[in-house]
Amino acid sequence: MTELDYLFSCARLISSAVIICVPPKSCSILDFCNIRVKKKKTASKMKENQEKQIVQKIKWQIAGWILFILCAVFYITSGLKNNDVLTLIGSVIFLVACIVFVIPLVRSIKKG
Repeated sequence: MTELDYLFSCARLISSAVIICVPPKSCSILDFCNIRVKKKKTASKMKENQEKQIVQKIKWQIAGWILFILCAVFYITSGLKNNDVLTLIGSVIFLVACIVFVIPLVRSIKKG
């Protein structure tokens, strides 16, 4: 490929890029404004969806921690039934730990 062929191919690429980038004549400033308004509406919908997802996520987390607390209660009753001190101590510690993890979630729901 000669230098002249290279220059012509570059000129063709540049001219085709310019043609692609030029907006159609039917596009007005009002159309551009409508596009911007749609983007703002879409952004507000996205924010609402994100907030709904956060609330849903917190609800699932609380449901999971309630199940963990229920398991801890069953472990405690099992330890009491079998007179196993280590199981009882471990179960009580597990129950306290579950409650400690639930407290921030409940506070976030009350705030938000």
